[in-house]
Amino acid sequence: MLAIPDTIEQAYTMLLRQRKMTDPTARNYKKWLRFYLDFCHKYHYPPGDKQSQHAFNDKLIEKQQSREVRSEAWQAVNFCSCAAGTQAGEAGCHIASRSGFLD
Repeated sequence: MLAIPDTIEQAYTMLLRQRKMTDPTARNYKKWLRFYLDFCHKYHYPPGDKQSQHAFNDKLIEKQQSREVRSEAWQAVNFCSCAAGTQAGEAGCHIASRSGFLD
């Protein structure tokens, strides 16, 4: 599995701290972001692309992940969009929000 690029991880970590995310939640968010970025790399999707988000959700369904788990994954991926104006955005981590991801 690929690591989150340093610029993205730094901006994401800073945002998690600013939002006062608890340690277990922050770790889970980073895990889901890493899984998503790895998924995009493996299946040749651009991060933030609507199609990639749906394909990622479909993969989680295929792996029999619950709606709650998929919701947490979506929140973690979507949370990255808040860092889009920071270094993470410059590094290509703009994850567009879209309702209906879990439907």
